[in-house]
Amino acid sequence: MVIFPDVVEMISVRLIKPKVILYTRTLLSSLQHFQSGWWTSQMDLSQCNDTDECNARPATEDTCLMFSGHSKLEWTLAVNAWIFGAMVGLLCCGHFSDKYGGKKALMDSCLLMIMGGVVQAAVSNAWLFALDRLIAGISSGTVTPTIGDLMNELSPPHMHNTLSL
Repeated sequence: MVIFPDVVEMISVRLIKPKVILYTRTLLSSLQHFQSGWWTSQMDLSQCNDTDECNARPATEDTCLMFSGHSKLEWTLAVNAWIFGAMVGLLCCGHFSDKYGGKKALMDSCLLMIMGGVVQAAVSNAWLFALDRLIAGISSGTVTPTIGDLMNELSPPHMHNTLSL
């Protein structure tokens, strides 16, 4: 009986069983993709950006949730800053991953995203909020493709296409 080397390699690769931690990492990394749609839809709620209601005194309950007295321009920039930042991050992520390694680029971007979230929660000015959303968007845009690349490195060869999508 003749066994071809390719067949032996294919059989040995199939015997590699992924551990629970690999599936956990895959699940956690896939949660990041929900951030974009949730933040944008929450920021664009009409009760957050109705100029008349935000400028009324006294303010009506459940209106103008953030930064009372903001203009439409300020709010539009705050909503779209994250999306623009994500585009910039997507364009730059390859350079940082190649230069510093995927794991370091991912960790640095996650730290920047955490700091961005903390600052967004603390600011009281629409312009600073928009600037911080830009920074958080850049870090999120950098994380998105880096996760797939890192999952490709961590997964067994026969599961590359399954886990790194």
